[in-house]
Amino acid sequence: MEFLEIGGSESLRSYWKMYLPKVLLLVFVVDSADHARLPVAKQLLHQLIQNNSTLPVVVLANKQDLKGAYCITDIHDALALSDIGDERKMFLIGTHVAEDGSEISSSMKDAKELIAQLVLETHLDRILALAEPKKAACESDPSLDRILALAEPKKAACESDPRNQETIWTLSGGTMTAQPSSRTLAPAKHRKDFGKHQRRSVIWESTICGCVPLRKDFSFLSDRLLKLSEPKKCPPAYLLQRPRESPEWPVSPAALSYDPSPRILKLARPKKLHPEFQPPRELPIPVSHLATLARISMRLERLAEPCARRLPCCCNRSFPDSVICPVSKSAQEAIASPRTIELARPRKLHLGYVPPRDPQWPVTTAAKHAVATPRLVKLAQPRSR
Repeated sequence: MEFLEIGGSESLRSYWKMYLPKVLLLVFVVDSADHARLPVAKQLLHQLIQNNSTLPVVVLANKQDLKGAYCITDIHDALALSDIGDERKMFLIGTHVAEDGSEISSSMKDAKELIAQLVLETHLDRILALAEPKKAACESDPSLDRILALAEPKKAACESDPRNQETIWTLSGGTMTAQPSSRTLAPAKHRKDFGKHQRRSVIWESTICGCVPLRKDFSFLSDRLLKLSEPKKCPPAYLLQRPRESPEWPVSPAALSYDPSPRILKLARPKKLHPEFQPPRELPIPVSHLATLARISMRLERLAEPCARRLPCCCNRSFPDSVICPVSKSAQEAIASPRTIELARPRKLHLGYVPPRDPQWPVTTAAKHAVATPRLVKLAQPRSR
């Protein structure tokens, strides 16, 4: 790591902004015992970091061992470090150095470790930021997204049929990197959404010369249009003579204006659960202390295993509905003799065996070399409908 130390006098402050864009960490040292210069230090610190919102800052409040020096809380308030922001890494450490320099305090060791860690983290963040692919200049343009959406092919009605496939044409490199013109961007923008109170209708009057628009604007719907747009109600005669399967039933004006009594309101309320009501639950079976500490013996583990039973019956696989015939125990444990094994093998086909085939009719030599006459060729053609 390389450290660059620049003094704080007025003649050297002009060099601060020259090296600030290249640094990974800013270490700002203030004198805790010099109360008069803290406002100046506050102003200079805020001017340095106002253009770089991600630069880590470490403020060292030096000379903490002197009498009358501000504590960490006072330094924090004097420099207004709470106004810097939460996005930036900011640390405030109180330090002091012995006059002879023979002993290094623990605060200086902590500051050294913190500075090394912050420099390493900032360096890694910059490497990762440079390694990320750069976004195109037109990637953030919302009108380009609209153009790409309009450029996609429309879905056909027979898209699900794999047999109906159209040829996919590749796009050239110039087409992929082309920049849309202002004329292309204007139609690609979304149309303005006129709401309920923003519609403007124009009535066209047909004349001899052509269509001339009349200056009649309708920004709001009239009461007449609203009344005509409401659905028609059923006449009272239909409501009285309609079939009983109809789900709508007329309600009398007395029922609509009826005022329920307190008794009816009380009965309409759902009943509350009793304070002593308990939902049904399973009865717990008490387990003794000896049962919880007991260990299973080998005999119990063997008895707990499922018994492997042999099926004493069999059935013909080719006929699942056939009767299951029981098989005796001696038949299940019988050992087949060599003669039985030999008879159980399938027989081989004879060497002179010929499989069945379609009959072949001999064709004479004269039939093979015969030439069809025009009459036969005409009769051999299918009839035209």
